[in-house]
Amino acid sequence: MLLKNTLFYTVFNVLFTMIISFCWLYFLNRNQWITKFARSCMYIPYVTSMVVAAMIWLWMYEPHGGVFNEILKALGLQPVKLAASRNPPHFLYHYNECVEGWL
Repeated sequence: MLLKNTLFYTVFNVLFTMIISFCWLYFLNRNQWITKFARSCMYIPYVTSMVVAAMIWLWMYEPHGGVFNEILKALGLQPVKLAASRNPPHFLYHYNECVEGWL
């Protein structure tokens, strides 16, 4: 199980990073507004400390009032205890990939 999770994490992280990078490259060459926005988004992880970034992501995963659960509620779905669960749902790995790709 450990090898499977590590392999999944590694492959998904590389693919996610490469796909996002190529998308950024494509859109950066097309629109001036997107170029300015992209530069801001790429610079934010270097400016914010890892502690602040971790606290923001924890707030987003908060079981009561977190951003992700509020989105699920708005879509009419049941909220999920993302960060507070001992046995997190399988899709939580995808959320972790998003965090890792952003940082």
